[in-house]
Amino acid sequence: MCGAPGSGAVTTPSSRHRSPIWSENPQSQYVSPVDLALLYAQLGQREKTLAFLEAGLRERNTSLLWIQCDPAFDFFHNDERYRSIIRKIGLPPAW
Repeated sequence: MCGAPGSGAVTTPSSRHRSPIWSENPQSQYVSPVDLALLYAQLGQREKTLAFLEAGLRERNTSLLWIQCDPAFDFFHNDERYRSIIRKIGLPPAW
């Protein structure tokens, strides 16, 4: 289950208030590949989303722990590359 135990609420990185990932000087600020994957997932761009999820996996980004809770990634549940990422993270499948 996603969110605080017993709360019934789903809390994911995308549902929490976050600062914009764009800045006036983007070279001086880290942007998580998982955040970029979320943006591309919301745009329906499968290949770019998967590429950024794989980049997040390579850097062991902890935001990956929440991707199965975010509805933006729901359309990937049947994709073998997505399933491979989930297995490599060590999460039980949510599909």
